[in-house]
Amino acid sequence: MELVGQIYELTKSYPQSENYVLINQMRRAAISVSANISEGAARNTKKRVYPVSPYGPRFLERIRYPLRNIFSIGLCERKES
Repeated sequence: MELVGQIYELTKSYPQSENYVLINQMRRAAISVSANISEGAARNTKKRVYPVSPYGPRFLERIRYPLRNIFSIGLCERKES
C-alpha cells in the first residue's frame, strides 16, 4: 500500500493536462504492482509463491518507465536518499 500512497501523493501536483496520460498510467501501475505482489504472497504453498518472485522487477518496470519520463520532462526532481 505504501507504493500506491506515494504515487498518489507524487501525482497530485501534476498538471491537469497529464490526468489521462502519466497520472492515470502511474496510478494504475502502482495498484497493479501492489495487487500482484499481494496475490503472490497470499498463495498457500511455497511452490506457488516462488514463481511470482522473478516477476517482481518486471512489475516494478511499470512504475520506472513513467518515472523516467516525468524526470526527463521536468515534472519532478529526483530526491537523493
